[in-house]
Amino acid sequence: MKKFFTIMSFAVAIIAAMAGCSFGSQGGTGSSDAAEEKNNMEAETKQTISDGKHRIKLTFDGGEAVVVLEDNAAARDLMAKLPMTQTFEDFNAIEKICRLPDKIVIDGAPMGVDPDVGDVTLYVPWNTLVFYYKDYGYNKDLVPIGHIESGLDKLKAMGDKFTVKMEKLAENAAGKTKITLTAGDTVIEAELDDNETSKDFIASLPITLPMKRYDDREYYGHIAKLSENGPSIPDFFNGDVTYHPGGPSFAVFFGREEDSYQPGLIRMGRITSDLSLFGKLGESPAVRIEVKK
Repeated sequence: MKKFFTIMSFAVAIIAAMAGCSFGSQGGTGSSDAAEEKNNMEAETKQTISDGKHRIKLTFDGGEAVVVLEDNAAARDLMAKLPMTQTFEDFNAIEKICRLPDKIVIDGAPMGVDPDVGDVTLYVPWNTLVFYYKDYGYNKDLVPIGHIESGLDKLKAMGDKFTVKMEKLAENAAGKTKITLTAGDTVIEAELDDNETSKDFIASLPITLPMKRYDDREYYGHIAKLSENGPSIPDFFNGDVTYHPGGPSFAVFFGREEDSYQPGLIRMGRITSDLSLFGKLGESPAVRIEVKK
């Protein structure tokens, strides 16, 4: 939990944030409630980043969502049937559902779920995938499939009926694009994911971007607007390469994930170099960003 600032330090922090990073809402001036929310979301998301689980991507007109799958027969059978494109519907203003054409094998999968917001289940009697955007009570006919890791708000915002392409996220791993960030003699490498936001950014390269250091956690620089059809994230992790539509800004995070809060980001990729290299860049470097040759 973040410590409360005094009124004077709170004002100074706001002025510093306005003069420095132009994202708008910044972790250094967040409330303790915002910090607690961030810690809860961060803990949940961290459990899914290095857990070795499989993921699927949902692509629709309003953007993308990523689901991390459970390790059970039903989730494995669903993944084996991908890719597929299906019609999603809103149901009871609680969930988005997808009626699957082929029966999902549930042998040995646990039955009975009290789903939380963001959970994905299989409703066995209808062979239907259910994506919850509101809380729902226990149902004995549900099998756990996974949890929406990113993009829940975009999925929730979709209308009564819409088309969604579901595919294995692992299939996109080979499509990652390697880039370099060069300032003077310092070269930092990163990998960008295969999403619409990253593709827009890659199309703008090479560029030389004036960047600024902010709060011992990030470097950011103003760029032209990009597509927002990439995975939105509740907060950053050290090493994230992101786009902030509110700038619009390109930002790379190298520290303070444990005590800073920055919502409104779209993740484009990850830094693959040692994050200590950011200590060599100074306060206002001109950074050459290009696809690695």
